[in-house]
Amino acid sequence: MEVYLTDATGTILVYRTTENLVVGDVIKVTGKIGSYKGDKQIAQGSKVEKLTVSTIAQATEMADGTEVVLKGTVSSVKSEWNEKYGNMEVYLKDETGELLLYRITNKVAANDKVVVFGKMGSYKGTKQLAQGGSAVVTEAAPAEGGNTEAGAETVDGTKASKTMAELITANNWNNTDTVGQSFTLDSVVSVKIDGGSNSGKAYNGDHIRIYATDTPAGSITISVAEGYELVSVKVSAQTGTYAFLNVAGSTDDVCNKSVPATGSSIVLNSVKNGADGKQVRVTAIEVVYKAK
Repeated sequence: MEVYLTDATGTILVYRTTENLVVGDVIKVTGKIGSYKGDKQIAQGSKVEKLTVSTIAQATEMADGTEVVLKGTVSSVKSEWNEKYGNMEVYLKDETGELLLYRITNKVAANDKVVVFGKMGSYKGTKQLAQGGSAVVTEAAPAEGGNTEAGAETVDGTKASKTMAELITANNWNNTDTVGQSFTLDSVVSVKIDGGSNSGKAYNGDHIRIYATDTPAGSITISVAEGYELVSVKVSAQTGTYAFLNVAGSTDDVCNKSVPATGSSIVLNSVKNGADGKQVRVTAIEVVYKAK
């Protein structure tokens, strides 16, 4: 079977694995990188191991030295990242409890959603993840002060946002559809995808693609209803060797950045990035607007 492996930095195809997997599985992949039509993938013949995820409550019953995989949210930071020693200490929380991750070897932030790998340990009778564990961010924390619910009030105006996963599920989009029509983020904000025959197609249940190689090249137009004006827009996209989004008239890549905006609409154009960067893989759109 073929599956997509995703973390907070992007998505990659695992080509022709023999492991029987379902969406949500946590896996360890060992293999070689290949490519197909410019898109990087993990080549056929990789070794895929499905990992058992424990809850924090289950982990605290394990003996010291037991290998464990956990999923949860970083609830707080005990000690910030230490550049000299390459570690930090945070607390992980799930629906069953909270656990100290002692001196993990990569950077995370409060409210990041993570998958944690390591061994159980203890200190003065209290269970913790032992030194040397790692935490892979599967979903980065919202921007400070962020509230992703449509209609949320901010200091600048009203925020409307939707993930592509929400829209794909609600509208039953798939990669045989081209989402050429406008869709809405709330009662004020509408989004229009333009371009050739590919722009707007949905993939993997979590993103839509805007193709810089379409004729014409794909673009996103974000508009607000009469009586309102834009304050800012942010188009979240998978990172890697993908195309850029530019505000019309500019050459700066604005993917994953909050961009100041004025007036009733803004156009973002897809621009090819080198030989392989042919499409923008949009995962969410966030718009702040206010009444005139």
